[in-house]
Amino acid sequence: MISNDAGEIAVTYYQNTNKRIRVSEVDYIFKVKKNVNLAWVKPGHVEQIFAIRKTCCGGSRKQVFRYSSEQEVRIWQYGAER
Repeated sequence: MISNDAGEIAVTYYQNTNKRIRVSEVDYIFKVKKNVNLAWVKPGHVEQIFAIRKTCCGGSRKQVFRYSSEQEVRIWQYGAER
């Protein structure tokens, strides 16, 4: 898991479309940059965001958020791998 200087955790959303999630009066904006959709999330909110699922065909529930990889964070922050 990748964290920033503020102690927030990098979380990726599965679709390449901006997404707003509200957890405990805090809005998180998952923003697409260079085909990576990421937001910095407070540690206490990560599990609540991971609990959000999408319903797929046949009624199965799929996870749509996950920890971001180091490569995704670099691409999202700097626009290219470093």
